[in-house]
Amino acid sequence: MPSKPPKRTSTLDKHQSRLNTLRQNHTALRQNHTTLKRQFWLSWHKHKDYLHSLSMRWTSGDQPTAEDALSATACKASISFSAANGNIGNERAWFARILYNQCMDGHRRRKAENALSVELLAPSAEPSAEDDMLNSELRQVLDRLLKDLPPSLRGPVVSRLVDESPYAAIAKTYKVTEGNARKRVQHGRAILRRRLRKYLTAGEIVE
Repeated sequence: MPSKPPKRTSTLDKHQSRLNTLRQNHTALRQNHTTLKRQFWLSWHKHKDYLHSLSMRWTSGDQPTAEDALSATACKASISFSAANGNIGNERAWFARILYNQCMDGHRRRKAENALSVELLAPSAEPSAEDDMLNSELRQVLDRLLKDLPPSLRGPVVSRLVDESPYAAIAKTYKVTEGNARKRVQHGRAILRRRLRKYLTAGEIVE
């Protein structure tokens, strides 16, 4: 008597099986995410006091700025923690490194707001180590940006921002009217601001 052929799994059964697998995977991912999130915040609160003291030091005791840096650090660290599946070696040092980078980025942004002023180009009365480093970096960037200006703008801008020359003297030096000297400086400053913003965003000087 011939044997019966094996039953074939119907298309509906296969679809249901795949759907069940997807649901199980989704549930497992959600559970893993929840676990990682809980682990992260436990680790964060464990080191928060230490990180707060570092943030206050690296922001020169500015409480609002320190709190902002901490919040931004927590967000960035949370994302990186999940990406690493919680496999962080020295959590204390890892948190501190992210916080340090965040504070330095904050220094750069604040310095950039006054990057075209004389105060930035001249050393402060009591510069910190971080100020020295950031001023040095920004001076190098500004030097290159100044050199990239058109000759008709470079001279007046340097005279005004670096040498602190009055507009009347600039006009006499470059044989233009005082109004034209002001326009050249303003135009040059606008170009510098735009290129400096691009540098701070892209991490390199952009034409």
